[in-house]
Amino acid sequence: MWDVIKQVQEHNRRELTLTGTDIDGQIDEIADNTSGLFSLKELNLLRINKSSLVSLPEALGNLTNLTSLVCQLNKLETFPVSVGLLTKLTLLDISSNSLKELPKELGDLQHLATLNVSCNKLTSLPCLKGCKALAQLDASYNELEAFIDVYGSLELLADVVVNNNKIKVLPVELSTLVSLKKLNMENNCITEVPGNLSNCPKLKVVGLCGNALKDRRMRKLVENSRTSPEQVMKYIKQNCPKMDMPVQNGTDKSAHEEGATSGDASNNKSGDHPAAAAAVLQDHRDTLQVQGPDEDFYVTVTKSALELRPHLVCCIVKEMNLQDEKFRKFIALQTKLHDGICKKRLQSTIATHDIAKITSKLPVTEDGKIIDGLVYTSRPKQSLMFVPLNRRSKPVSAARFVHTLQQEAENQRKLQKANSLSGLYKYLQLVEGWSHFPCLLDAAGTVLSVPPLTNADVSKIEPSSTEILLEVTSDKSLAVSKATMTELIQAVLEIVTPQSIVIKQVRVQGEDGGLRCVFPASDDLTQLPGIRVLRPFK
Repeated sequence: MWDVIKQVQEHNRRELTLTGTDIDGQIDEIADNTSGLFSLKELNLLRINKSSLVSLPEALGNLTNLTSLVCQLNKLETFPVSVGLLTKLTLLDISSNSLKELPKELGDLQHLATLNVSCNKLTSLPCLKGCKALAQLDASYNELEAFIDVYGSLELLADVVVNNNKIKVLPVELSTLVSLKKLNMENNCITEVPGNLSNCPKLKVVGLCGNALKDRRMRKLVENSRTSPEQVMKYIKQNCPKMDMPVQNGTDKSAHEEGATSGDASNNKSGDHPAAAAAVLQDHRDTLQVQGPDEDFYVTVTKSALELRPHLVCCIVKEMNLQDEKFRKFIALQTKLHDGICKKRLQSTIATHDIAKITSKLPVTEDGKIIDGLVYTSRPKQSLMFVPLNRRSKPVSAARFVHTLQQEAENQRKLQKANSLSGLYKYLQLVEGWSHFPCLLDAAGTVLSVPPLTNADVSKIEPSSTEILLEVTSDKSLAVSKATMTELIQAVLEIVTPQSIVIKQVRVQGEDGGLRCVFPASDDLTQLPGIRVLRPFK
C-alpha cells in the first residue's frame, strides 16, 4: 500500500489528489489495484490528473461514497463498468484522455449533475436519461456523429457544449429541455436548424458558427462576430421552420412541447395531465443556476492567515451585466451591506474582483511545475505593497495605509467633535497590534485584497466587468461569512434577473489540499424568495 494511501486512512481524509510525475513510476499499481487506492471507501473526492494512466480497474466501484471524480489529462483508453455503482457521484470529469466509448452504466447515475468528457475520441455517448440531475454536459472536441437522446428527460439540463464534433442533425426534441440556457454546436456538420428551438423557454445562447448551414442568411449571421445571441434567437424564431416531433413509443409528448409549440393557450393540452403541467410551470419560475468549481481556480488558505482572519468564502458570478445604472446601484448596495450585515466591517468584509484582471494560472516553470489557484495568506505589514482601491496612488505598504486611515479617522472625529472613532473607522481596532496582515494573492503573487482594510485597485470591477469574484472574510465564524455572501448574492439579484447569470462555486482548501469550504454548498441559498436554484449536486 502506498504511503499516501496509508496517510489518508490514518487521518480519515475524504479527499485525495494524485498528480503527474508523483505517481507515474507506480501507475501500474493503480491499474492492477495493488496501490490500496480502492480500499478508501470513505473518499468523497478523488483526483488523478496529468499521468500516464491508461485504465482504471473495476475496483473503482468500491468507492461508493465518491461525489466527485476527476481524471483529467491522463491517457485513459477505457472506463470501468463499475462507475454505475458510484450512486452518490455528482461530478465526473474525464476530459483530455483517449476514450473511444463510455459504459452504458454511466446513464444510471441519478445524482450526476456535471459531466465533462471533452477532448477524447468518443463517437457516441451512452443514453443519459437516467441522469435526472444533469445540469451541465461538455462533450466538445470528440468525434460524435449524433446528439444525445434528450426526449422526455433531463429537465434540469441547462448547459450543453458539444462543439467540434461531427454532429449532422439538431434533434427537434431539444425543445423539451425546459431549463436549457446555452447550446454550443459550433464546428459540427449541421445543415438545418429546427425552429422548435425557440420553444425552449430559457434558451439564450446558441453557438452555430462553423457549420454548413443551407440557409445562407443564417450562416452569414452566425459567422459574424458582432452578431448578438439575441439576434440569433430572433432569427431562429422568425425564419426557421418548425418540425414535427417524432412519436415515441409508449411516451407522450411533454406538457412543455404541446403547450408551447404555437404559443396559443387553446392548443395547450397539458390540462389532461395537471401534475405534469404544474411541474412545467414550476420550471418556468425564476431559476438561478449554480455550476461546480473549476479544477484550476481555487483558493488555498495558509496557516498564517488562519491565525488572523480564518473564515473565507468565495464564489464567481458569470455573465454579469453592470452597464448603465446597474454598476452604480451595485456599488451602493455593497456599501449598504458593509454598513448593515457586515456591521461596518466588524463582523465581515466584502471584496469584489474582475476575473479578467486576475492571473489564476501560470505556465510551467523551469522546475516543471504549474502554478495555479489563488492564495489567502499573510505578509509583514511593512513589505505588503499594493495600490488601495480608488486611491490612485503609488503602491503603499499595509502599515502606511493603516496610518493614512487612522489620520482620516482622527480628522473626521475632530470635525464631528466626537470623543471616539466613527463607525466607519471602528474596524481599525481589529488590526491594532498586527505585525502581519491577511491578503488574497493571485497566481502571479499580485495582491487582490487586504481584509478587513480594502480591495486592491488592480482587480476592481467596472461597468464592463462580466465575470466577478465575490470574496467575504470574517474573524467570527464561517457561518457569518456565508450569511454575508448570501446577502451579497441577493444584492446581485436586485441588479439582474436570476436566469441571466450563473453562480460558479469556488473551492477553498487548506495547505494540505483538504476542503475547508465551497460556496454555495447544498445547504446555501435555500431561502431565496421566489427563486429555484439548479445545483451541480443533489
